[in-house]
Amino acid sequence: MAVKNRVIPFAHRLEVGLLIGTVIDEMFFNSSFWGFQSYYNLNEDIALGIKYAERASGLSSYSEQFYNTSAQVDFNKAPGPGSIIMASCRWSFLYGKMSFSKNYVFPTTFAAEVDGGVNRMGDETMPYASAGLTHKVFFKKHLGIGASYRLLFYQTLDTVSTDLGSSAPTPAGTDFEKKIQVSQSLELGFTFLF
Repeated sequence: MAVKNRVIPFAHRLEVGLLIGTVIDEMFFNSSFWGFQSYYNLNEDIALGIKYAERASGLSSYSEQFYNTSAQVDFNKAPGPGSIIMASCRWSFLYGKMSFSKNYVFPTTFAAEVDGGVNRMGDETMPYASAGLTHKVFFKKHLGIGASYRLLFYQTLDTVSTDLGSSAPTPAGTDFEKKIQVSQSLELGFTFLF
């Protein structure tokens, strides 16, 4: 029973937290993002929530190399990624306890999450979805830290679909073609459980 009993009950409790992360295969823009999330646990296994993330501004070091070529491609002229807002459903399929010594036991969960919402690129708002796995460890009965891996599926502007040369005029957002992007992200989240 000591193994089966939950140290931390989740049912009918609210979670709020902060997250930071990176889109690990972003080519042209800064890959970092930060945000917040909030979940309400319907029971011990299912939680519904909302997330907001803001992409960091600027370019990647890879895209800056193109300006030093003969074409002088300037990705600063392209609309960059902005904010993302989404609804989320989480299924905690595994609950356990980890012990690093005889005196300290840390409750832990593994969860699958699916998200759906919209992302902003320049002045355009486009659909966004993701699916991922999260491993969370609670150090206190209210405080946890988690790591997540996600697959991202979203519509975005094709940055290379129009001329971004230094001599070309700055294009409008409507000058870019739209495409479906599949990416990956890694996140670190900090959670407070009420």
